[in-house]
Amino acid sequence: MATEIKIQYDEIEKALAAMQASIQAFHTDFPSGVGEGNEMDAMKKLNELNEACQKAMETYKELLIMNTDATKQSVDQMKKADKNLSAAISGER
Repeated sequence: MATEIKIQYDEIEKALAAMQASIQAFHTDFPSGVGEGNEMDAMKKLNELNEACQKAMETYKELLIMNTDATKQSVDQMKKADKNLSAAISGER
């Protein structure tokens, strides 16, 4: 039984490039200082929540970047393994 795994490296690289562009365009800014000068507890809480949301979005963006980088490394390793295997097979024949 012959099973072949075909990886379309160009398609993967295009998808990763599109994802990287989307990540860079991803804005994590939340309004800060809403109701500045206002001493209401609700305004303080809103600003605290906005800050927490912004930190969460920044962390999410960092994770996306790390995942994209890890995927690129995996694809590069697969490409190298594919070339090495191909060279080994053609050297044996």
